[in-house]
Amino acid sequence: SESTEFVDAVNELDDRLSLFSYMRRVDEISGIGQFGVIVLGTRDSNILAAPEGLNGPDDLLYLSIYHQGSVEIETWVTDPTNRRYGLPESYEIDMNGTTLANTDNRMSETAVLPWERIIHVAENCIEDDVYGQPRLARCLNNLDDMVKVLGASAELYWQNVGGVWHADIDPDVQISAADME
Repeated sequence: SESTEFVDAVNELDDRLSLFSYMRRVDEISGIGQFGVIVLGTRDSNILAAPEGLNGPDDLLYLSIYHQGSVEIETWVTDPTNRRYGLPESYEIDMNGTTLANTDNRMSETAVLPWERIIHVAENCIEDDVYGQPRLARCLNNLDDMVKVLGASAELYWQNVGGVWHADIDPDVQISAADME
């Protein structure tokens, strides 16, 4: 394979930041919900503003992954003459995420970030480029049907077995009340 400046930059980012690990994680997260995002942390210290004065991949310091449950689209581009019309303009992100582990010690810290700091990932977008079709939704109906069939099989067995449990007593036999209990 031939090495190019782009390939070298991507390989350097992978070595330094584990780029492909983040890509795999955002792929998983975006498949669970309608989208996932990657926040780009850069050398300029103001994460709340669009990045300025960046010269290349060396200015990227970190990546953070957030699922749809930690992200709310704050504002949209509403100008029909803008090339980003109908896309998010800013995102409100719970920077601590919504993990269930150790929630008592976590302090909720939200921030509104501009779209330039975000890579928005959505799978199987049908009507727009923002909300995709969750990967799990496609098989959820089949899983639900399988649960119903399994439950119905158990219920059918129980109904059939339930009818077998009985005792025939000869009418001439004398039984005390204690024996009946």
